[in-house]
Amino acid sequence: MLKKPLNYSQTQLVDIDVAIFEVSVPSLGTGIELAHAYLRPRMGLKPIPVFTLYEKDYWPNNLSSMIRGITEEEFPNFKGAEYSTVEEAASILEVFLYNIGKFGTSHSAKSLPPY
Repeated sequence: MLKKPLNYSQTQLVDIDVAIFEVSVPSLGTGIELAHAYLRPRMGLKPIPVFTLYEKDYWPNNLSSMIRGITEEEFPNFKGAEYSTVEEAASILEVFLYNIGKFGTSHSAKSLPPY
């Protein structure tokens, strides 16, 4: 079966283990890359963990409706969290990476805060 060749943007997402996005400000480019990351299985690529961080009250319209519409039931590898400070974002990211096995062993597994 002949598959459609991947374009340049898609090839950048082929050999990665995890995709992390800061999504406080709506961005068409980020949205496209995010969709490529969580829709990898539909493109014949292995699924990977996809994580988004959103700064609380940063943007007047809050989190974009596209990202709010992504559910863990439909895309189990997708997670998102809200933060208030850079230090909190770093801590949340550290927990996420630890929980997926990509960050050391000195941290105990914790739950991520939801959006």
